[in-house]
Amino acid sequence: MLFGGSETNIRDIFDEARQSAPCILFFDDLESI
Repeated sequence: MLFGGSETNIRDIFDEARQSAPCILFFDDLESI
């Protein structure tokens, strides 16, 4: 997939975080996404 890979990865991360609630997500270098 050439486009949408980052969006899919972020969606997967948030889905996993919701299942593991409560949790904290830490994004380092967010501007590089």
